[in-house]
Amino acid sequence: LQRLVSLLNIDSGIFNIETRISITGKAYIMEISPRGGGNQIAEMIKESTGVDLINYEVLHAIGVNYNKLPEVNYRKGVVEVILHSNHKLVYHGDKLPEQIDDHIVQKNVWIDKGDIVREFKQTGDAFGYAFLCTVNNKPLKDILNRLEILNL
Repeated sequence: LQRLVSLLNIDSGIFNIETRISITGKAYIMEISPRGGGNQIAEMIKESTGVDLINYEVLHAIGVNYNKLPEVNYRKGVVEVILHSNHKLVYHGDKLPEQIDDHIVQKNVWIDKGDIVREFKQTGDAFGYAFLCTVNNKPLKDILNRLEILNL
C-alpha cells in the first residue's frame, strides 16, 4: 500500500481499502477507493471519537491545510443496527423498543407510519438503521443480546 500511495503522490485523504487473506496466508488488495467506506463508517467514527473525517476531507478538497488529525480517543462503543423485521407488519411509528431506545444516538427510518414492512429476506427489506452506543460503559455485547429477543 505504501508503494502505491508513494507512486500516486498521495499525501493525505480518506480511503476505503478492502483486503482478504487467502488460506495460505497471502494478503490481497481487493479494492482501494477514495471514499470513507460504506455503512456510515465515518459517522460511526465521529460518534465514538469526536473526529469528523468527512469535515477533514472537505477541508482537504478545498485546499485548507491541516497538519494532522487530532489524537483519537474512543469515548464510547458504537454499533450500527440495520432495522428489519422477521415477519411482515405495519409500521406504527418512529419509536423503537424501549430495550434499545435509550442507547440510540442516531437513527434513520426510511418508511412512514402505516407503511408495510416486509419480512427480511434481502438488503432491500431493511427499513432503516440506528447507531447504538454504550451507556455507563455497559458492554455493547449486552445491548446486542437484547436485540436478539426483540420481535420487531
